[in-house]
Amino acid sequence: MKFKDFEMIPSLGKTLTVAMTLALVGAPVSTAYARPDVPPGQVKTTVYDYRDFTGPGVTQKQFVQHRSDGSEVDVTQRLIRPEPGELIIEHLRSANGVPLSLNVWYYYVTDTDFLWYRNEVLDPQTYEERFTENFSPPQNLRQSVMPEGVIHGDAVDVSATLDGEEIAKYGATRSNTALGLDDVEVPYGTFSDCLRMWEEAGTNHSVTWYCPGVGRTKIVSGNPDTRQVMELVDCVGCPDQTDE
Repeated sequence: MKFKDFEMIPSLGKTLTVAMTLALVGAPVSTAYARPDVPPGQVKTTVYDYRDFTGPGVTQKQFVQHRSDGSEVDVTQRLIRPEPGELIIEHLRSANGVPLSLNVWYYYVTDTDFLWYRNEVLDPQTYEERFTENFSPPQNLRQSVMPEGVIHGDAVDVSATLDGEEIAKYGATRSNTALGLDDVEVPYGTFSDCLRMWEEAGTNHSVTWYCPGVGRTKIVSGNPDTRQVMELVDCVGCPDQTDE
């Protein structure tokens, strides 16, 4: 099902923004556990489950992205769960009230994996399709078994289409590493036991914090000269919040 089949944000004139969080479909929240298959006498490795660091009740997030040149970009994400096992995130960035870009990300959510299978790039003013990327196989972004310090990820083929016609085909790689748990303070609040992840996509890299009940909460990306920090400033459906 395409995103155009769903209701879209009613007003693009508001100050909206970018992000790349991940709040997922419902799953019980637990703590990191010790890997069970370590031979006797060896040090156990802490293992994390992506489902422990999601926001199953989140319907919308707003971020602010601070750039190295001193400018700021607003980011709004709307999370849609049309059916069990699927998550759609509408991701809109804007500066000074002017929409800059609009992406729609499609994910499969299973008991063991969090998979990204399509990305639609739309005109932020008209919602007309610029192009669509389909991943084959879907990219595995996170897993239910992530030993601390161990890299996981894969390479996939990407087919870019426009109006159903293929316009490009290329390969894409992505890898992720769970680094441990931190307390995170952002404008929206302070969160404990957030999973810190190192994420690489091609030549791009970032450190992202995922917090229990919230999902993606803070992202630091780029090199010192191009450093960007994105922080959560508002959330609908986060703990102690009510949907509006």
